[in-house]
Amino acid sequence: MEAVKIINTLFDGGYVHFKGKHYHVDSAKLWDLPDQQLPISWDDDVQAATKRAHQLFRWNAAGWKVNAELPGTAAFDSASSFVKPDDIAEQIPCGNDVQAVVDAAKEFFDAGYTDLALVQIGGDQQERFFEAADRLLPALRALQPADFAAAAR
Repeated sequence: MEAVKIINTLFDGGYVHFKGKHYHVDSAKLWDLPDQQLPISWDDDVQAATKRAHQLFRWNAAGWKVNAELPGTAAFDSASSFVKPDDIAEQIPCGNDVQAVVDAAKEFFDAGYTDLALVQIGGDQQERFFEAADRLLPALRALQPADFAAAAR
């Protein structure tokens, strides 16, 4: 539990000081935090993908620090009420553009990440996303250093 607490605190930003039963951390900091996780709204219809991302994921625009403090769904709805579909489309790859996903993923790999979870928005859209894996995975693997790309195969 201590390790999870340390990691969560690191992802909040700033310096972490922790002294527990098993771990002692003095002035640790993640310097290259990405602004968000990597959600994707994959669809051949860009407008449908953008609409779905706005409907189901507009809370993402507020950022981790805000979201971590919101007490419930009404607060999420209120905090994201000003977010427009175009705002979401600027932050989340929407549609079927492989290069848009690659560009978004590159920020994480450039920050030193070796593993990345792509989160398809909309539970009823998973099959389309899985079908796109044949196009997405080779492009994403090309971003990683050779040793990570080999391990991912």
